[in-house]
Amino acid sequence: MSVKISGLSDVTARLEALENLPLKKSLFDDIGNMAVNEIKDAFIDERSPFGEKWQELSAKTKERKKKKGKSSKILRDSGALFSKWEVRSATNSVTISNNTQNNGFAYGLSHQYGSKKQNIPARPFLPVDKNGNLEKKLEANIKNLIISKIKI
Repeated sequence: MSVKISGLSDVTARLEALENLPLKKSLFDDIGNMAVNEIKDAFIDERSPFGEKWQELSAKTKERKKKKGKSSKILRDSGALFSKWEVRSATNSVTISNNTQNNGFAYGLSHQYGSKKQNIPARPFLPVDKNGNLEKKLEANIKNLIISKIKI
């Protein structure tokens, strides 16, 4: 008894295209910019990329911001945490960073994860959960982008 498998030419062609896909810097630029857009949406919507609403500002913080003429929006003071994202791409990777500091205090991490020591609640803005999983919509968009680059 023999088994003959046919009709795999399309699958073979797709696998070869994937294997030969030149992962170019521009692809990773696009992926990085997609992630930055998700981050900025979190600031605009005042909720995590996963949909959890951020904790409101305390009355003390609201008053301090009002006296200084700062934005009443959550996590908006100087605007650096919202706007100073850097995308650095290579041919096979992308790094997204924001190294904003205030007197040596890297406050992005404290706001992302919270800090009991500084009494800062977590207000996640990165599209990655605690287990390192991408937010599903971003993951799907990245997959669709990569698929669109595979031409047969």
